[in-house]
Amino acid sequence: MKKIINAMTFLVAAIGFGLPTQQLSVQASPTTIPKNYSFDIAKIDSMAIPYYSVNTNKNAYIWNDQHTKRIHNLKHYPNTVWMVYKANIRRINGKRAIYYQAESAYNSKITGLIYSGYLNKNIAKAPVLFKTDDQYSNYINTDRSQIIAKKIAKLFPNSKISLELSKHSENANNPVINFEEPIYLTKQLNPFSLMSKTPTQIINLVKAELEHQGYNAQKRAALKDYSIGLNVAINVEYIETEPILRAVSSSIYPQNYGQYYDDNSSGTISLSIAKSK
Repeated sequence: MKKIINAMTFLVAAIGFGLPTQQLSVQASPTTIPKNYSFDIAKIDSMAIPYYSVNTNKNAYIWNDQHTKRIHNLKHYPNTVWMVYKANIRRINGKRAIYYQAESAYNSKITGLIYSGYLNKNIAKAPVLFKTDDQYSNYINTDRSQIIAKKIAKLFPNSKISLELSKHSENANNPVINFEEPIYLTKQLNPFSLMSKTPTQIINLVKAELEHQGYNAQKRAALKDYSIGLNVAINVEYIETEPILRAVSSSIYPQNYGQYYDDNSSGTISLSIAKSK
């Protein structure tokens, strides 16, 4: 996956690995089990791969490593990001399936063996992959990877999300044409303090920092003539090109795709506000 480069606003740990961006062949089906499949982050020098629960209303158990004892239930952790660090094929009850060794991003003591069908990759698309404000705003309001961005946007109830400002937050080389000079917020937050925090904890830290900068709830609500730029990547696979998006979306299982590989490219939260010209 492509390395995150973000020189502004609220920069958090920009962890990732630079990879080529040429086209490649992908799996015919996202659920096809690759031949001789196994995955271990230690072999690709990566962080654990972020996933989320597919269905939070049904029982979906986490087992001990021997698959002899249920130790947790995914439905009790509906908003948790699960960090997959190993995966391999197991034969359970006579059936061949892939199981992940994973742990909670927020509590490493919650760990165990999870059936792959219970989880999806937590993929976040960069602003550069969108064409309009409406597209990007709808993505933030509906995509599972954008829970934090959605909550931040709600802190500015009368301000619209601007794709132009968001692209500029992603990369300072992307020009700001239709706005006055952006104001960059929350720069003082500890860049390494968010990776193990829940979305609610992160939002509380963001709110506290905004108020410290003089942007309390009343002032934020008064910013009717301002738009906001948002670019959020916390415990996600952050994707900046269509070829990489096609590759990592081609299989539900973490793996090496030849030119690319699944990677935890967390993390950045960039927040800016600006008035239209």
